[in-house]
Amino acid sequence: MGLNPDDTSGYRKSQRYGPLVQPSCIFDAIFRRASVNTITDDDGFCIWHYDDVIAVGLNTAVHDGPATDVHHGLCGSDAIRKLKLQLDSLSKTSDKLRIAIFHHHPIQYSDPVPDEPDFSAMTNAESLLKLLEEYQFDLAIHGHKHKPNFNTHMISSYYQIPILGAGSFSYKLDVRWSGLVNNQFHVLETHDRCSDSSRIRGVLKSYTYLCGHGWRQSQDTNGIEHEVYFGGFLSEAALEKKLEMVIAAKLAPMGYLRLSDLLDASSEFRYVPQKLLGKVLHRLAPKLGFAVHGSAPRNTLLLKE
Repeated sequence: MGLNPDDTSGYRKSQRYGPLVQPSCIFDAIFRRASVNTITDDDGFCIWHYDDVIAVGLNTAVHDGPATDVHHGLCGSDAIRKLKLQLDSLSKTSDKLRIAIFHHHPIQYSDPVPDEPDFSAMTNAESLLKLLEEYQFDLAIHGHKHKPNFNTHMISSYYQIPILGAGSFSYKLDVRWSGLVNNQFHVLETHDRCSDSSRIRGVLKSYTYLCGHGWRQSQDTNGIEHEVYFGGFLSEAALEKKLEMVIAAKLAPMGYLRLSDLLDASSEFRYVPQKLLGKVLHRLAPKLGFAVHGSAPRNTLLLKE
């Protein structure tokens, strides 16, 4: 556990997890709903089963303690093996949403101030990601680093999973990050599964706290923009080819096209990353003779020149 080896009473260990097991705290109620709960033991994981969701919580700080130096997180080999035994009972054909939640980062991110040691990453993260692939997990959520991130990560050449680094809800952020990162909270909506890939599709909606204004819809400059659609896997070349055909056909009669109408009418376009969508639109503009007005895809208007 990384605790003081001279403490044979177990008191420091129980003290460490005290806030999680007090009946008066919400955490205790959450853990009691789990079908498997070893979160305060050396295994360090929980599994929750609901009608439409299976969630796994993994304690990647299980080896922390008052006597340990600052270090990376860990997804240990024993934890992987024991978690795998529990997951073996899951049906791989089930349509239930599968979510994995843990503390440390399974992939490395850059900080706004990148020239300092970063211990937020997870040792043995590849084994955990391979486990999520094997049991067809749909989404991973983690914390630790206070700068939020949301990207679809390719675990293998054929398996992709959205990973949300949630950032910070209320922590006092480094003053050097001012103007680059704010506290945020997120609402993740899942809409359906792609008929071709079986991957979930939906939108992440993020909100940020601004001093003097309270909670507002976030922007890129706050960490994550307000709406990020995910689950679309068209390549850049395929997206450009398909958009060119559709825009050319729809733009000619009216002379203008609301991009929101196009996205709402086609799930194929709706869930591709907005930055990729914007990049392709600006490349098509001179070719098809239109101008792009507006920065956010859903507020964008295409005007024929």
